Amino acid sequence: MAAGQDGLTLALVLFGIFIRLTPTSDYKIGFKHELPENLGYYSCSNITNLGKYNFAIEKLFPTVRVNSTTQYGRPTTTTTIKRKVQNPSQYFLILSILLSGDIHHNPGPIKHPCTDCNKPVKCNQKAIQCDFCDLWTHLKCTNLSVQEYNILSKSDDNYYCECCTNRLPNFTDSYFKVSTSCNTSISSECGSINVNNISNVNIEDVEQNIFDELKGVRIKHPNNFHCAYLNINSFRNKFSSIKDLLNDNLVDMIIVAETKLDETFKNGEFFIDNYHLWRADRTAKGGGLLVYIRSDLACDRKTKLECKTIESIFTEINFKDRKWLICGLYRPPSLNDNLFIEDFNKTFDKISEKYDNVIIIGDLNYNCLDAEKCIPLINMCDVFDFTNIVKKATCFTKNALPTLLDVILTNKPNFCQNISNFNCGLSDYHNIISFQLKGFVPKIKKEFINYRSFKSFDQEKFVHELNCVNFDNLLSVDDVNEAYSNFQSEFVNIIDRNHPNMFPVQNEICLNEKIVSVNALLIK
Repeated sequence: MAAGQDGLTLALVLFGIFIRLTPTSDYKIGFKHELPENLGYYSCSNITNLGKYNFAIEKLFPTVRVNSTTQYGRPTTTTTIKRKVQNPSQYFLILSILLSGDIHHNPGPIKHPCTDCNKPVKCNQKAIQCDFCDLWTHLKCTNLSVQEYNILSKSDDNYYCECCTNRLPNFTDSYFKVSTSCNTSISSECGSINVNNISNVNIEDVEQNIFDELKGVRIKHPNNFHCAYLNINSFRNKFSSIKDLLNDNLVDMIIVAETKLDETFKNGEFFIDNYHLWRADRTAKGGGLLVYIRSDLACDRKTKLECKTIESIFTEINFKDRKWLICGLYRPPSLNDNLFIEDFNKTFDKISEKYDNVIIIGDLNYNCLDAEKCIPLINMCDVFDFTNIVKKATCFTKNALPTLLDVILTNKPNFCQNISNFNCGLSDYHNIISFQLKGFVPKIKKEFINYRSFKSFDQEKFVHELNCVNFDNLLSVDDVNEAYSNFQSEFVNIIDRNHPNMFPVQNEICLNEKIVSVNALLIK
């Protein structure tokens, strides 16, 4: 095994040296060679060097340069690039894959897949390991609460995942499988937890969601605007949980602090359908704000009103006859009180002239449970008539008393209701806080997607029709957009003839359920 690894390392080093020493050649953008950048929106950019798409095509289907002789008796040299294509169907299939954009840069086996959702279990996520198969499971994928998880992490009791539980004997003295006649209690510093008749509970019937409290608020008041805030302490590895929260439509807007992102993290990595994404990054090692808000709402980011020294994102939202400004703030502990007060006063002096309804939500790093330590914040609230509607502690650190650092300040407290403050397990010390605004908010419109059926697909017929098409004639025009249109129309016609069955499927079902008769590779 060691010799194989050494040989692979040597081969990679030699290949890297060969690539470095190979001289780069300028490609003349002519139309007689079909490069990916000459198709569709790639034609808008003038690419002269080999890109990552050209590199893949070049390695699979190399090009050949052909030099002409003379023209009108004068010695001239014209270089034409032609590509060797022995299998047209394979070539155009690779082009279609490259143009689709749905390509993972470095796919590979998941190191620690969750036993329930098969997503990777990362080092900063709350998870539990099975004592039988040694596999990991996300906390949100189990039927454990955060309190039970903390108690179990300090005890010597065993944990078995659902798969192992189904194949193990029915022990009556284990942690989860208790007898229907016994009553088990677990004691700790936080209190006692009674586990009754868990063996009779069907795990599939239990809602396994770390945002159960937000779900309860949404069920009781489905038409009210729901906004949440969380100091997440690094967003990059916890994006999947926030995505699940928004896809379940539990909140209409969420503000995330301490994202620890920079310009190397593109918006496409954190894109969520039907939501706007606004960022205010600092560095990859600290700070940063991020906002998700429903794209179908009448909203806009007000960058000109945002603070200069305080990390902030201001969002204007219109609800019928009322206009709100929701201000997401994060004050780093290192920011001086005088600078914070000066910036806060200048900013909200301007805002008070334009907006009658203002909400500030964020971590200002002033402990509101201690009147002496939050004097600057109290003074500013008195000036602008702000009221903090969060009353209980939101930050819990080791060897320290609980503090109230995450606040919701507003000059219209009567319009805010259903305040939530609980530990969702995503942050190291902070609770997630949320509120609802009185007023009607339209529901998200259901979307329908057309899928192609593979029931009557004949691969040989499909390949034969592709081979019968003379793509050279279709592409023998001077206009790149026209050539791409010809290629697309002919290629889509062949697909339509081989996959004629199309049926609408509701978008919510597509996200949560598997459709047996649908091939995901040909989603139109």
